[in-house]
Order: sequence, then C-alpha cells, then structure tokens
Amino acid sequence: DDRLFSAIALSCGETAATFNTQDLSNLTWAFATLRRNDPVVFDTLAATPPRIGAGLSPQATSNTLWAFAVVAHVGEPLFGTLGRAARRRVHKCNCQNLANIIWAFATLCR
Repeated sequence: DDRLFSAIALSCGETAATFNTQDLSNLTWAFATLRRNDPVVFDTLAATPPRIGAGLSPQATSNTLWAFAVVAHVGEPLFGTLGRAARRRVHKCNCQNLANIIWAFATLCR
C-alpha cells in the first residue's frame, strides 16, 4: 500500500534522529527488500550522523550497506562511515557479512 509506505517515510523523516543502529538497519533492509527507493527514507538515513557506524553489529552494517546498494542509493556520509566501521570490524564478520559488504561496494562504486 503506497499510503502506508508514504506514512512510514514521512515518520522516518521526522524521527530519524532518534533511531538506534538496529532501527537504521531494519528500516533500510525492509525498504530495499521491497525495492522501494524512497528518497525521504534513504536521504534522511544517509545523512545520519557518523556516530551511528560505531554501534552497528557486523550484520547490521552489512545489511545496511546491502540495502543502499539494492536500491542504488549512494548515501554519503553514511556509506563511508559504514565502510570504515566494517574495516575496523572485519575480523568479526562472517562469510555472509563479508559477501554483502563486498557486493554493496562493488555495486555502488562502479
């Protein structure tokens, strides 16, 4: 339902500053899974302060990068922040996390 997704996007735009790292990952994953590149959602979350990268788990980091790549949305400064966070924690990533991270960068950095 387009009205539902529009309402969620609007809410995201108004409340993104209160999102924790899991909220960021879950929301971007959900929109990307449905192939909905809503500019309000992805632009707002891409502008999230860099501190967000420090708290993401390896799975949340890879899922968020994957989500931005699926909808072909280069989200700076968040994308760079997540890339640096992934580099610092690469030893904690499992094979799926690594594959998602590599695919996201390969897809968006062509």
